[in-house]
Amino acid sequence: MKRLCTPILLLFLILTGIQGISAWGDSAVALSGIENSGGDPRHDYLSGIVEGLLLFDLSRAPGIVLVNRGRMEDVLDEQRLALTGLTAEEKSVEIGRLVGADVLIHGTYVFMGQDVLLSLTITDVESGSVKAVSERGSTENTIHSLAGKLVAAINGARVTFADPDSDRSILSLQDEKPGEILLYSNLVDAEIMLDGDFVGYTTGDSRVPFLIPAVSPGLHRVETDLGQDFGVVDLPEVVFRNWSAEVQVRPGVRSILRAEERHFNSILYDLQQLFHLSETLYSDRRKELSFKDDLSFTDRKGHSVSASVSGNAAFEDGRGNLNVLYSYNGEDHRFSLDTESGEGSYETEIGNTSLRLSIESRYSNSCSIIVYVDRTDVYPGLHREEDKQSAD
Repeated sequence: MKRLCTPILLLFLILTGIQGISAWGDSAVALSGIENSGGDPRHDYLSGIVEGLLLFDLSRAPGIVLVNRGRMEDVLDEQRLALTGLTAEEKSVEIGRLVGADVLIHGTYVFMGQDVLLSLTITDVESGSVKAVSERGSTENTIHSLAGKLVAAINGARVTFADPDSDRSILSLQDEKPGEILLYSNLVDAEIMLDGDFVGYTTGDSRVPFLIPAVSPGLHRVETDLGQDFGVVDLPEVVFRNWSAEVQVRPGVRSILRAEERHFNSILYDLQQLFHLSETLYSDRRKELSFKDDLSFTDRKGHSVSASVSGNAAFEDGRGNLNVLYSYNGEDHRFSLDTESGEGSYETEIGNTSLRLSIESRYSNSCSIIVYVDRTDVYPGLHREEDKQSAD
C-alpha cells in the first residue's frame, strides 16, 4: 500500500544520499516465483537460489515491503480456479490484488553456455503496466546486480548489493548425482546401447527390467538392436529401424523406459490387413449377416486414401449369396456372388488394395464366407527386400 512521504522524511532521504526514490512511500512487493525456462531438470536447483537471494536483497532495499510468501501461496491455492483462462498480464494483476501487493515480480532463467540469463517481469498492479530487467553471469553477484536493477525499476533507488565475497559460482552448486534407467523389453537378448555404447542385453521379460546404473544427469538416448527383423516402423512411409528413445535423467532419480519393439512381419501384417471377415452361415442357426467398416489409411507417400466396405450375406434353402460394396477414393465397386451360379469366388486389385471374396457351400446345411481387403503397398517380408535394396 502506498502513502505520501512527509517533507521531513523526503529531506532526510536526500541528505543521507539515497538518490532517485520517488515521493511515494513503501511499495508492497510480491515474488510469484522463478522458473527454469530452459527445460533441463539439472538446472532446477537454481530456482531456489535465485529466489532466496532476491528476497534477501529486497528485504534490505529502501522503500520496499515484502508480501509474506506463505500468505501468497494460501491465497493462490484458494483462488486457482478463478485465475483460469486469464492472460499472463491479467493473471499477474489479479494475483497482486489478491495478495495486497503494489508490485508483482515473476522471474525466469535459462543457461547459455557457461552463463545463466536471468529475467524478471515487474507488473504494476494498479496500472497494469509491465517492465523487465535482466542480467547475465555465473556468480551470486549476478543475482545481486539483478536485484539492484529491480529496486531501481520499482522506485528509482540506486542500491548496490554486490559484494567481493559474493563472487562464488552459482553453477558449481549443480546436483550431478548419477541417476538410473530401468528398461523393460519383450525381446530376448537384444543389445542395449546407451548413447551409442553397449551396456548389456534385454531380459525378454516385460516384468523384469534391465538396470542401467550410474547414468550422468541430462539427456540420453537408449537403443535396442536384435538384428534386421525386430524394431519399430515409422509411418506412413514405412521405414524400418531399431527402437530408440530419449530420456531426461534427473540427479539421483530412476527413470523408466518401456521398449516397443516387435517383429517387423507382425507390424507389416497388421498394416496390410484392412478388413478380414471369415464367417459360416447355417440353415438351422445363423442364416444371415451384414458388415460395414471404414478402411481409410495413409499410403507410403503420405497420401490419404478414402476406403470403406459394406455388405450382407445369407444362406437359405441350401443356397448362399454375398453382396459387397467397396468404395475407394470416391469410386464405388459392387460385387455379387452366389453358390448356385458357380461364381463363388472373386479377386481383384483396386488402387493400393486387393479384394478377395468367397462364398462356398461344402455341406447342405452351411456355407462359408470370406471378405478380405488388404493393402498391396505393404506385406510381410518387405523389410528384408528394402534391406537388400539398400545394400545394393
